[in-house]
Amino acid sequence: MAVRACRVRSLHVNDNAKMPAHGGDKYDKLYKLRPMIDMLNTHFQAECIPSSSQSIDEAMILFKGRSSMKQYMPLKPIKRGYKVWVRSDSTTGYVYMFEVYTGKEQKGLTEVGLGGRVVRRLCQPLAKMNVHVTFDNFFASHTLLEQLFACGIFATCTVRSNRKDLPVLARQNTEMNRGEFKWRTKDHTTYVKWKDTKMVHVLTTAFDGTKSSEISRKHKNGV
Repeated sequence: MAVRACRVRSLHVNDNAKMPAHGGDKYDKLYKLRPMIDMLNTHFQAECIPSSSQSIDEAMILFKGRSSMKQYMPLKPIKRGYKVWVRSDSTTGYVYMFEVYTGKEQKGLTEVGLGGRVVRRLCQPLAKMNVHVTFDNFFASHTLLEQLFACGIFATCTVRSNRKDLPVLARQNTEMNRGEFKWRTKDHTTYVKWKDTKMVHVLTTAFDGTKSSEISRKHKNGV
């Protein structure tokens, strides 16, 4: 029996006849793949035992073609491609949930506060599950940590010193020795200013700012 090979030029898993009009409130750049994306997110979460320690970050999928969703991030190992927000296991890297970034959000939303909206969407399934989530300063704010805490989700993150609602200590040019730290608490969130090779700013609802511990650190040569 002869088998003919065929080349798949595009993949659609949705009804093109029902696709919302471009520019409308319900327009979705990923409409043709949306059922598959939703199914993957559902099964990724259903086929695992959720860890109590998870992280949220951005990932890049290499793509060199033409697309309005393609991003350029010069500091990433993959500089051009699709940017994906990912919630994953902190130890194994298992992906629980992901969201493809399609560009500036519709419905009048600005890019200000984008990081917080991403974290809240990715953390919706974690409410009241006693999970600790970590992320970097792109997403971080005092308001976000308080919102997560209200949903029963603990969080720890680095934060930019000029972010709103941080204590005056965050913006002060404080003389500190390496390993020294100072802290303040507001509501359920603790701010920690720690001196490493440079100043590090941290927000947390999971740890007590009065306590510290020592850990071993590897140098660049692996020792």
